[in-house]
Amino acid sequence: MDVYTNSGGLQRIVGYGSNSVVIAHHNHDHHNDYNHFYSASTPPRPPPKATSTYQLVPVVVAKPTIINVPVQQQKKQQHQSQAIRDPFILEQYRPSRGTSAYIPRYNSLDDPHMQGYYAKKFGRRPKSSKKRSARSDALYRITVKTANVKDAGTTAKVFLSIFGSKDKICRKLLTRETMLRGQTQLSLSLNGLDKTFDNDWYNIEYKRGATDVVYIRCRDLGVIHYINLEHTGLLFEQSWLCEFVLITNVRTGRSWFFPCNKWLSLFPPGDGSLSIELFPNDRGFDNNLKNRFAPKETEYEIIVITGDKRGAGTDSQVYVTLFGDDGKKTEKLHLKKSASHQNPFERNQTDEFRVRGDYIGELVKLRIEHDNTGRLAGWFLDRIVVTDMFDPKTKYFANCNKWLSKDEGDGQISRDLTLYKDINKGQRSNKYKITVYTGKKMGAGTDADVFITLYGDLGQSGAITLDDKKNNFESGQKDEFTIECPSVGEINKILIAHNNKGSAPGWFLDRIIIEDLNEHRTYEFPCYKWLATDEDDGQISRFLFPKKGGADDKHVTAGIPYNITIYTGDKTNAGTDARVYIVMYNNELSSSQIFLSDGKFERKSVDTFTIDGPENLSPLTALDIGHDNTGIGPGWYLDKAVVNCPSTGIEQTFPCNAWLADDTGDKRIERRLKEDLSLRKIRPPTVPWYIWVYTSDIRGAGTDAEVILVLYGHNAKSDNIKLRSKSDTFEAGQCDEFKVDVADVGTPFKLRVSHDNKKLFSPWHLDRIEMENLNTNKRYKFHCGRWLSKDDDDKQIIRELPAEGPGISKPLPIVKYTVDVHTGNKTGAGTDANVFINIFGECGDTGERPLEYSVKGGNKFEKNKVDSFIIEAVSLKQLRKIRIGHDGSNPGAGWFLDKVVVRPEDQRYESATFECNRWLATDEDDGQLVRELTLKTAAQHLDKTTYNVRIKTGDIFRAGTDADVHLKIFGENGDTDKIQLRTANNTSNKFEQGRIDHFTFEFDDLGKIQHIIIGHNGKNIGAGWFLDWIEIDIPMRGELYRFVCNRWLDKSEGDGKIELDLTPSDVIKKTRVMPYEVTVFTGDKSGAGTDADVFIQMYGLNGKTEEIILKNKSDSFERKSVDKFKIEAPDIGQIQKIRIGHNSEKFGSAWYLEKVLIQRHLNEEPEKRKRGFKSGRSQRLSQISATDPNVEEYWFVCRQWFDKSSGDKTTVRELLPTDEQGNVLSDRQELTYEVHVFTSDKSGAGTVANVFLTIYGASEDTGREFN
Repeated sequence: MDVYTNSGGLQRIVGYGSNSVVIAHHNHDHHNDYNHFYSASTPPRPPPKATSTYQLVPVVVAKPTIINVPVQQQKKQQHQSQAIRDPFILEQYRPSRGTSAYIPRYNSLDDPHMQGYYAKKFGRRPKSSKKRSARSDALYRITVKTANVKDAGTTAKVFLSIFGSKDKICRKLLTRETMLRGQTQLSLSLNGLDKTFDNDWYNIEYKRGATDVVYIRCRDLGVIHYINLEHTGLLFEQSWLCEFVLITNVRTGRSWFFPCNKWLSLFPPGDGSLSIELFPNDRGFDNNLKNRFAPKETEYEIIVITGDKRGAGTDSQVYVTLFGDDGKKTEKLHLKKSASHQNPFERNQTDEFRVRGDYIGELVKLRIEHDNTGRLAGWFLDRIVVTDMFDPKTKYFANCNKWLSKDEGDGQISRDLTLYKDINKGQRSNKYKITVYTGKKMGAGTDADVFITLYGDLGQSGAITLDDKKNNFESGQKDEFTIECPSVGEINKILIAHNNKGSAPGWFLDRIIIEDLNEHRTYEFPCYKWLATDEDDGQISRFLFPKKGGADDKHVTAGIPYNITIYTGDKTNAGTDARVYIVMYNNELSSSQIFLSDGKFERKSVDTFTIDGPENLSPLTALDIGHDNTGIGPGWYLDKAVVNCPSTGIEQTFPCNAWLADDTGDKRIERRLKEDLSLRKIRPPTVPWYIWVYTSDIRGAGTDAEVILVLYGHNAKSDNIKLRSKSDTFEAGQCDEFKVDVADVGTPFKLRVSHDNKKLFSPWHLDRIEMENLNTNKRYKFHCGRWLSKDDDDKQIIRELPAEGPGISKPLPIVKYTVDVHTGNKTGAGTDANVFINIFGECGDTGERPLEYSVKGGNKFEKNKVDSFIIEAVSLKQLRKIRIGHDGSNPGAGWFLDKVVVRPEDQRYESATFECNRWLATDEDDGQLVRELTLKTAAQHLDKTTYNVRIKTGDIFRAGTDADVHLKIFGENGDTDKIQLRTANNTSNKFEQGRIDHFTFEFDDLGKIQHIIIGHNGKNIGAGWFLDWIEIDIPMRGELYRFVCNRWLDKSEGDGKIELDLTPSDVIKKTRVMPYEVTVFTGDKSGAGTDADVFIQMYGLNGKTEEIILKNKSDSFERKSVDKFKIEAPDIGQIQKIRIGHNSEKFGSAWYLEKVLIQRHLNEEPEKRKRGFKSGRSQRLSQISATDPNVEEYWFVCRQWFDKSSGDKTTVRELLPTDEQGNVLSDRQELTYEVHVFTSDKSGAGTVANVFLTIYGASEDTGREFN
């Protein structure tokens, strides 16, 4: 075996036997300069002058010997060293000041200096002790990586067997003799071993996380099929976890990557084996090692040869984009300064450019294009040569030999060219026959320019114009085109688009058939959709999938939806008439050019587009945006672009704040934008669904109304899905297709479908709906076969449909629910408003259903009356709660609701009673029109969470609105229905300029708020609204959410939106509070009621509350009345006493209080509470509610007057806890303190003000006592 070093002083040690002859210097001066070494491009450094000479020293070795050889040579030896071309030498590192080498055993039969002696003595040359193979030798570099986990290394001997197509190596021991160690010392490993050897120097220690490199010279093995790796470690500490083995043929550069990641050990976690057979995995090599040492950026040499044709040169700006073999590509590189000519791209001229760009590995393709500017824009390109200066030996060739001109050839100014390492392969290309079928519909043909892009497993073709100078793409017509471009391999999708030009650009495409003429394969791409800004979904480009064998007639169009918002700047002439396009990038992939059609792009305008991207690119790493420089005023000032990908939930902002114009600034009409990470927003990701809606084929089945879907799954339910299209949809016998983004609901179990009934022809007969999850490719069916009409069937426009499909063994049944509504027996209890209800159960809810048609007939919701209604829905199973309310319309809308009883038709589930006994009126109780009612509990208020909403209208001219504003809150535990913001707490004239409006709502705990929807209906004069911010305060959770808006909700401003989906911009943590329900019983005595403001203050073991006014919008504290109030205050522990009263001396302020009941949730476990009642003094002051074991009750029986003019003239009293009969539970005594106040004897010393006093004790105080 030959061992090599790169030292200049010891260029080669050839193993001739036990003795070796080396070049040695007998003056070991180690202070010379040894910083130069041999390379292919740099000649050896001339030797310094020296007086010493070199000698040939025969070395007789009895045991392994290390000799240090200083680097110094004569010119003759330098010349000889230049002839050495062994790849091993070329791959070494820069040498240190000496070389340590093991001298192999000497064999005189292999010594060339002895050949003459043997020839003279024996008359012939001896045969070498080494057998010479007819096959050429090869040098293999073996890289062994030990995993970086605890105890992964080993000190055992490691053996490697390699099996190739031409030869094999069996059980080769990997030793230090064959290792490349450090820079020049063969005894050091890549991991920095000591320069001295121990007695066992021959073995390698494979340390944790280390990479060891070994070189083996042997006969050429050919293609390596597999290897066997083993070691001799029998002890636990000799267990070994090898991560991978990489074998490289140094001469050819070919590598084989063998992933391992398995313990070789007799002990766990090993499987008892000390050997493993490994097979190559080139993909793993690419992913793990290929780019480990590659630079992030490199320099490219690009040589462009312009053809020798008349008018071949161009004055345009030329750009090139390079593509790598792993899908990466550079940004668009501007070729602007030729190293060889002042005026580049002239006829029959060769221009050389040096540009810097991202390193993308091996090159496979380039895109060459120009911007069509200048006096002579057309260009005839002959060929291009590209060199990556990181690998200067490899050159890539691309032949074009075509025009890039709007007026010549096929009219294209951008071409994709395949790069080859062989100059003779550059002429190879592929031919495709494209057959386009335009649909047979009125107006189906197009006058626009049509483009196609092919996508395959070898890349993409780039946009190719389909034009044969005929009148193409007419209604019902078949057009055939033959195109030539680099092969894309097996085609997996195509992008078909047009530029929306001409008098009738809209196009209905039936299908496209592509025949690969070289590979003799045919693909069919069904479409059956419009490419038009005024039809269907308004898109003029579509990704199409090839039709699969046996597939039905309904196919999903490809693409991931993206919402693009473009903000044009506020500068003079900022708008553009040109066609704007974008290109999206991530780390590995990119989209092609996507034109943003039907946008205004006017000064200060906000244009929103929904497009389909070819891959899931989000989050983007960059965004190219530009225009084609056409139109009267193409110059454009771009403020920013916002890209929202619902599938990932990521919204990114790309600032620009620059001109895209060829006559302003840097004269660029395309820019690459980078994201401002501080503006990134993240929302829960959605799932793309494809929807087919089948309208029945019967007379009058179609509808013009807006159709709305809600999908329910085992994980969640969707928001309202509005099926909107620019075409005539939902016609009789028609199937309409939609693509939507929906929250991840999991496996669906039902679908609710409805319409808004707002058009003249609203009745609709729905046959069925089919939906396909584009992530899982699972399709579900929802059968209907009924009317959604106010005039037909059961006069309902809402239907619930059970799901059928994968993962659903048996669809849920449709159940009829009878809803009995009991109106209370109070004056003015009835209502003429529109009442609605939403029933919640184990399996979702019914949605908001209007209670329109009473089974009993007559006038609904009258005082002391029971009305019954039928609601049909997919089974809810066990009922849990209801949400009931009305819209406040018509005079006398206030309604006193007693209770609601819901009786399911399914006898397996019991009826549910929901007690209310409260007003739903803006001028009664708490002013709420909607209430959530749960099954009968001890305290109505304790199970509800209060949401305090503050909305700030902007302080700019005409910022207020008279439209009807609504709000919907989405939390991690659920969401509200749409809340109509009709009544504010602080004003009657809502949403005025610069004003903050307050609203209070009660719902079940929604959990952490994820987002909200706020908007208005756009009705009434001055409907436009400038919303500044929204705050939602949840005291019981100790959280305040702030949503910054700072924009118009106006059809005539910005993007024209009147409804927004906002995520929290800030969440502020606060001190949590807990709810207390206070019930006040006014006595049954003459004049017992009061008009005064009554307050209460509670004292507990952990503190006290502030004085809290007990008030609502009803007439409270009337004779014999029972009034309930909800108080939110800190947890004060067990209540010890209360202070209650008023401070009024006005007429009618006298009040006779019977008793007070305070209820609150217990925080302790039931077992702790039982023990506490036996021993703790404070535990005896309350009792557990008979109806709810989680609620404790405190009674305070009073039976006294609060009156300044009678009795003890006291209006504030302290009460100790009692039982319900009035027996005091506390052992504390009530004391009377006599207070003497001495007023000074000075002029004017007296006062007529109300004087109060608070006495503080060791643990409590008296509160303010007024005289």
